[in-house]
Amino acid sequence: MNPISDDNRKKIIRLIIRCAKLAPHASENSQSKIEDISSNLTLYLDSDDGVWPDYRKTVPFDFILREFQQRLNSLEAENPDDVFSKTYRILERAGFNPEMMAKDNAVRFVGKPKKALKILNKNISDYSLSLVETDNGGILLKLGKQFKGSEVLSESDFTKIFSKSLAAEPAIKTWFDNLIGGAHSFATEDIEFGGVPTPPSTTTSIPSTPSVSTPATPETQRLTDAKSFPSELLKLIEESRNLWPSGTRDIITEQVISLDLREDDSDDPNKEPPCKPVWREMPPDPRMSRIDAYNIVDSGRPSAPDGFGWSVSDLSESNDPETFRKTQLVTWPRFHIISGQKGVRRVLPDAQPEGWVLNETKPQKCSLFKQGFLLRIPSLSAEAVVIGYNILSPTSEIEVPEKVRFFKDSADGLYMEIQDYNSGLHADCTFTVTQAAPPYSTYGGDSAASNLFSCDLTFNDYKSGKGEQYGNYQAQNVILQGSGSADADKVLDNQQITGEMKIGEAIEQLYGWLYNWFCEDIPRNQDDMIGKYLSTNAGACRHRAYIMFLALNRLGLPCRMVGSTCHAWSEVWNPDTGSWVELDLNGCEEPRPEDQCPSCLVKNPFYNKMRDGELIRCCPEGYRMEGTECVAIDGSGDKVDTIECEKCIPRVCPEGYDCNPILDKCVPDCAKLYGAGWHYHVERDECVNCDNEGSNLEWDGEKCACKECPDDYEMDADGNCVDENGLISGDAPRGFYFDKELNQCYPRPDCRKKEGTKFNPTTGECECPPLTLIKEGESVQILRRWDSMTGKCEQERQCAPDEKLVYDPVLGDYVCKKIETDPDPNLPDPIISTPSDIPDEEEEEVEEEVEGLKIDRDAKGTPKLPGDRYVKTSDGATQLQRPSDSSGWVLVSKKDLRLSGRDSNNKRYSGVWDYSDLYGVSEWLKEQMDDKLVSFKEATQGQGGYFMAFSVKPDSSEADNHWDVVKSSIDSIKYGIGKAKDGDSTSWQDIGKTANEVPAEWGLDFPEGKVWILTQQG
Repeated sequence: MNPISDDNRKKIIRLIIRCAKLAPHASENSQSKIEDISSNLTLYLDSDDGVWPDYRKTVPFDFILREFQQRLNSLEAENPDDVFSKTYRILERAGFNPEMMAKDNAVRFVGKPKKALKILNKNISDYSLSLVETDNGGILLKLGKQFKGSEVLSESDFTKIFSKSLAAEPAIKTWFDNLIGGAHSFATEDIEFGGVPTPPSTTTSIPSTPSVSTPATPETQRLTDAKSFPSELLKLIEESRNLWPSGTRDIITEQVISLDLREDDSDDPNKEPPCKPVWREMPPDPRMSRIDAYNIVDSGRPSAPDGFGWSVSDLSESNDPETFRKTQLVTWPRFHIISGQKGVRRVLPDAQPEGWVLNETKPQKCSLFKQGFLLRIPSLSAEAVVIGYNILSPTSEIEVPEKVRFFKDSADGLYMEIQDYNSGLHADCTFTVTQAAPPYSTYGGDSAASNLFSCDLTFNDYKSGKGEQYGNYQAQNVILQGSGSADADKVLDNQQITGEMKIGEAIEQLYGWLYNWFCEDIPRNQDDMIGKYLSTNAGACRHRAYIMFLALNRLGLPCRMVGSTCHAWSEVWNPDTGSWVELDLNGCEEPRPEDQCPSCLVKNPFYNKMRDGELIRCCPEGYRMEGTECVAIDGSGDKVDTIECEKCIPRVCPEGYDCNPILDKCVPDCAKLYGAGWHYHVERDECVNCDNEGSNLEWDGEKCACKECPDDYEMDADGNCVDENGLISGDAPRGFYFDKELNQCYPRPDCRKKEGTKFNPTTGECECPPLTLIKEGESVQILRRWDSMTGKCEQERQCAPDEKLVYDPVLGDYVCKKIETDPDPNLPDPIISTPSDIPDEEEEEVEEEVEGLKIDRDAKGTPKLPGDRYVKTSDGATQLQRPSDSSGWVLVSKKDLRLSGRDSNNKRYSGVWDYSDLYGVSEWLKEQMDDKLVSFKEATQGQGGYFMAFSVKPDSSEADNHWDVVKSSIDSIKYGIGKAKDGDSTSWQDIGKTANEVPAEWGLDFPEGKVWILTQQG
C-alpha cells in the first residue's frame, strides 16, 4: 500500500509542474538537474521498483519535500524567465551589487561596465539590453535601434545622437541626464524653452507680463509660445515608451515633454498621499497648493469610512443633484461640474495687482476637459485672479481651441471651461493658467496665523455684525448637514468653548489641541465617529480640518476645508482683515525639514507665534493653560508661571502607547493593552504572542524564537535539557532550533555523538565543518565527512590552492570552486548604505583621528561613520578610500555581531553594531565573551601580522561549550568576516601549542590551554 496521502501527493505533483515550467528557459547545465529532480519525484510517487517502496516508508515526507523544494528554489533563482531578472541574478553572483529599477524594467549596478557586459554576454545568448554608463557603474535597459552599434553607451553617445536637438534645446540634455540618473519625476517644462518665461526663483518678484497674441475671447488672454522640440526627438521618445513603468503619466507635445514616474504609495488610510507639484514656481509650502475647497459637510454618513462627506453650496457635479452628495472627496484633476449652473460665478482675467505674486500651473493635458463641463484647476489662494492662459498643440497641423472661460464657486474653487473643445482634435493639447495672488504672508504661514490669534472680537460680536463680514455665508443648517450641528456641539463641549470667547483665543485653543493629534489607531467605519475622534484625539489632516470646520461654523464664523493632492487644512475668515487665512493643523506625513525635532519630540505649534504683537507663551510639561495661568494637569490645582515656548515638546502618545526613541513614534505597550505574554514586534509593527505563533516559541527581545529547552527543563553546563531532578528531556535533549524553511521549532540533534561535527541550523544536521590549513605558505581548504565506520570526521577531498569550498544550494553540498582573479587591480568603492553617510554641503566638517581612522563630525559634533572600510590582511592597516592596489585588501561592512545562546543570567546576548573585521570582532568579544573561560589576543596593526589568538581554559566542559559558542558565532557572521558572499574569508588554525608556548606579548591566560589562531584572508 502506498503510504503517501492525497495532500502530500498534491505537493509532489506541484513540484513536478514547477520543473516542467522551469525547464524551457533554464541553462543547459540546469536542465539536467531539473530533469533529475522531476524523474526522481515521479518515481517517488508511484514506482514499485528498486528502493522506492522502502524509501516512501522509511524516509519522512517532510525531509523529501524540503530537500527537493530547496533544490528547485535555487534553480528557479538561477534561471529567471525574463532578461532583467537574469541580468540581476548574474550581476549579483558576480559581486556588482545590482538594483532593480522602474518596476523591474531596468537594472542598475556598481562596478566596471565593460566587465559586467562581458559577463552578461557570456552567460546570456543574444543579450538584448543596452548598457548606459554612469559615474560608478551602469544601467541596463531596453533602448531603440538608434542606440545599437556600441556596447557601452555614455551620456556623450546620447549627445551625438541628439546633437541637433541638444544644440537647440538644453532642456533635452537635462531630461536624459535625469533619466540615466534614475530620477523619479522630471519634466522639461521646468526649463526655459519658450512660451511663458519661467519666473525668477524668489516668490516675491513679479515677472514681466508675457506677450499677448490675438485674444481667444474679448475677456480672456491667451499667452503665446515661440519654440518647439524637433520632430526627430519626439519620434525617438515615442519609440522609447517601453522604458517607462506601467501607469507612467506623460505629456509629449512639440512644446512640452513631461514624465511622472512616481509610484503611488500604499493605500494606508492613515498616511497622507504624496504631494504632486502643480505650480511651475514652487510655492512657500508646496503641500498647501490650493485645489479642493468645500463649505458644506454632511456628518454621520454611514457610507463614508471617515463619517463625513464634503460638498459646495449651490453646486451640482452633474445633472443629478444627488451625485455631489454621494461623493466623499473628489480631488483634482478629475473634478468636473456641469456648465451653466447658478452655483458658479464668471471671473474675468485681470491685470496683475501691485505687490501681488505671479505663478503658472504646470502643463496638463486637455484630455481632462469634457464638453459641457467645467474643470476645477489649482488656485494660488482664495483671492487669486486669473491673468491669462496658454494652450499648446502637439503638432502645427492642429489648431488650438479659442473659446476659454473661467469661473469660481461659493468656496472660491477655480474652474476652467473650453467651449469649443473637441476630444478628437484637442485631447493631446496641453494647457497652463497664469494667476496672481497676494503675498503669502497675508494669508498663510505663521504671520497670518498670528494675526488670526490676535482677533479680540467674540463670536457673538461677529454674529451681531461687528468686524468685516463675509457676504456669501449660508445658513447653518445648510453648512452643517446630517448630524453636523449635534457633532459640532460635542466638539465645543469637549473644549469648553462658547460664543462669549474671543475668536482669536478660541481658534488658538483649537489649533493647539488639533495640531498634535495622534496618527495611531485613527477611527474608521465606527458607529459614533465623532465620539471616537474626541475620545482618541487621533486623526490625519482631513480629520483635524473637519473638527475645526464643525466648531467654527457652529459658532457662526465662516470656515472651509481646503485640500491639495497631499494635504488638507482649514481656511478661516479673519473678521479683522476681511480675508481668508490658511490654518495648517499638521497631519500624518513626514515633517518638513524646518519642523523636524529630535526623537520623541514634536514641533510646538505655538513656537514663534505672535498674539497682539507679543510672542505667545507656554506652560511647562505637566501643566496646561487655563486663561492666562498654567495649572497642573494632575488635578492638584498647583499653578506656575508661563515660560517661553520651546521649538520642540515631548510627543504625547495615546493611552497604552509609549514613544520609542529609536523608532521615533508611539508604539503600543502590548502587555498593558492585551496582558502578559504580548510583545511589540518592530518589523511587523504589531503586538504578538509567541504562544499563538507556534509551539516551543518564546520572546527573545525582538521576535519569537525557539525556546532553549522544553517547558520545565533548563540547559545545564553540559548542554543538556534537564528537569529539577536532573533527568534529560526525551523530547528535545539538546534543545530546539528554528527551521526557516518549515517555519517551526525542531529538536536539535546531539552532535557530541559524532566527534568533531557541528550543528548546521540550515540543514538541521550534525556536519563536519570544512577545515582550512596553511601549507607551505598557501591556504588549503579540506572537505570532511562523518564516517560511521571510523566514528570521526574523515577527509573526503582537498581543494587546490587556487580553489575554495563553496556551498552549492542546488546540490545541497560543498564543492571546490576555482577562485576567480579580477584583472582590474582596483576594488569597487564602498556603497554608502544611507543618505546620512553623505555630509550635507552646508555642514562644517571636522576631522579627527580615532584608532587610525578619520571620523567625520558635523557641526553638532555627531560622528558620521561610513558603513564600509578597507582592511589590509597582512598588517591590519585600515582606510576608508579604496586602495590603489587591491592585493591583500578586503572590503568590510558593519554588521550586527552577537553571541548565540544565552548569558550566565539566562538572557539572550544583545547585538553589537561594529565593523565585521578582526578589530570589530575584538570590540564585540570584549563586551560579550567570558574571559574566565576563554582568553584572546586583540587584533593589532603592525609587522607581527593581522590576526587574533585564543586560549581555552583546559579540563572544563563549561569552557569548551563557551568556546564552541564563540567560534560558531564568529563563523555565522553573514558573508564571513570580510567581503566574500560565496564563502568565509576567515581561517581558523589549531597551531598545536598551549598558551605558555606562544609569545608572552600575546597576553593569553590559561598556560595549559589549547591555542587557536583566527586570520582574515585577502
